[in-house]
Amino acid sequence: MGAEANRLLAPVLRLPQLPVISLPSGPFEPREKVPAVAAYVGSRPVAWIDDALTTEARAWADARAAPTLLVDIDPAEGLSLAVVRRLLAWSQGLPNPTDSPGRRQQH
Repeated sequence: MGAEANRLLAPVLRLPQLPVISLPSGPFEPREKVPAVAAYVGSRPVAWIDDALTTEARAWADARAAPTLLVDIDPAEGLSLAVVRRLLAWSQGLPNPTDSPGRRQQH
């Protein structure tokens, strides 16, 4: 979906235009997303929503010290209100950037 999310979802969810991670062009294996996501997020907390989360993505998430949430989406259902609520609840539990760093992971 890439940049289309900003056009289609952001207005509905009342979100600002958000950055889009550049992924390999053309057909590619879902595992090839991991380096692009890892490079973009660095050591920041991340919620990764995808309909093709791989064992490589899960291994990357397990190895991170930063709060990480992987959310499997059913491609037939897409982004649901339940998923949005889950993301909001997870984000409320993130440490304040001015607090001491901590580790929190959920999958």
